[in-house]
Amino acid sequence: LKEAYAAIPERAGPRRSRAKKRERNRQRTIRFIQKTYKDNLVAAHSRKMEDRSRVAKESRVVRNTAERVRESEREYQNFILERSIAMSAAAKENSIL
Repeated sequence: LKEAYAAIPERAGPRRSRAKKRERNRQRTIRFIQKTYKDNLVAAHSRKMEDRSRVAKESRVVRNTAERVRESEREYQNFILERSIAMSAAAKENSIL
């Protein structure tokens, strides 16, 4: 056995196959983490833009209906004012008699 073992040449240097495997796994993990991070950023941006679009659409609806609301409020205020004037005029007529 000693002769057989003596005939086997010594290793010329470290093989480092495990180090290569570890580095490959490390790089794969890093790329996966970066990919999921980017996907999360894109998804967050999409959610933010959808919310922004919704708010803009709601604001547009309010702006479009605001003229009608102001007009109806003006009519109501005029109605109340005329009624108040009529009531005060009637009260003055009754107090004079």
